[in-house]
Formats: sequence, structure tokens, C-alpha cells
Amino acid sequence: MPDDKGPVAKIFCLLTVVFAAGCLLMALFMPWAELGLPATPPGPLQALAGLYGGGQGLIQAMVRAAQTDKNFPFYVYSSFLGLAMIAGAIALNFVGREETEKTVLPTKK
Repeated sequence: MPDDKGPVAKIFCLLTVVFAAGCLLMALFMPWAELGLPATPPGPLQALAGLYGGGQGLIQAMVRAAQTDKNFPFYVYSSFLGLAMIAGAIALNFVGREETEKTVLPTKK
């Protein structure tokens, strides 16, 4: 992250928080998918879906698809895992961004 506290540093901080929250959200949906997408997801997931207008419809569509295709929960689980890893990697990229390379040890002459 840049050393100055200007607008660029604030944008990096905001993007880090957004992608870290996305990683956490995807991680919360993984156990529900691993359980086979039961008709009623755990309470926190219902609350999160309620924040987004189309969340309940998306959850019901996933439940219906899981009832017709026995492999669908595995696809959902792997999708959520991949999205969580991508969001986490992007957040770590924003945190670890530096202008100078500090991993190289100075050499003695």
C-alpha cells in the first residue's frame, strides 16, 4: 500500500475491505453447500440474503436445482470456494502492494 495517506491509499483500503468481506461471505455459504443445500439455510445466511433483494430467489433456485441434480451442491461448493479464494487473493494483493522491493537482502562488499 502506498506510504502517503492520500486518496489512493484510501481507495486501496476500501477495496481491501470489500474483497475481504466478499471472501468471508463466500466462506459462509460453503458449509451450506456442503450440507447438500437444505431448503432453509442457516440463520446468518438468510439474513445476508435478505440484505440483497434477489438473494432469497437465488437461494430458492439453488435449492430447486439441488433437488433435481444430485451433483449440484458440489458445483456450488466449488464455485463458492473458488470465489472466496479469488476475493481473498485480491484483498491480499491490495494489502501487500509496495512500491519498493524489501525482500532482497543487501549485499556486503
